[in-house]
Amino acid sequence: MRYGLHGICVPVLLFFLALAVGDAESGRAAELMAELTAQAIGIGVLVGILGGYFGSGMVRYCSAQRWVEGPWLQIPVIALALLCFATAQEFEGSGFIACFVAGLIFGGFETDHKESFLDAAEGIGNSMALITWFVFGVAALGLTWQ
Repeated sequence: MRYGLHGICVPVLLFFLALAVGDAESGRAAELMAELTAQAIGIGVLVGILGGYFGSGMVRYCSAQRWVEGPWLQIPVIALALLCFATAQEFEGSGFIACFVAGLIFGGFETDHKESFLDAAEGIGNSMALITWFVFGVAALGLTWQ
């Protein structure tokens, strides 16, 4: 649960940045924040549910056919997270929420190799979150100095 809040924080952060700039239409900024938050959460949840459900089914099927075994079994989970993130972002939703929900759904359906999936995905997920927030911070800092 500790990683799921990143997707919710972005619209709120953008709202406060708009207020800091001194937008004359602060009522419109609050309305826009509500719309962006609902859109980001709704699309993220939908993509996450679909991705987690179909992804877990595909991983189970490929594992049963012995197409993917051993340490190679961790790669489809990472690919599923990237696919969910990219799909949600493409539809202007929250990629973080999509990945979080897909992970919940995937974890609920996948019981055989859960520990090996978690070990690989958590390390890569943490690294990607750090890179994302670093790039976002650099971009925000650059905008404030102008």
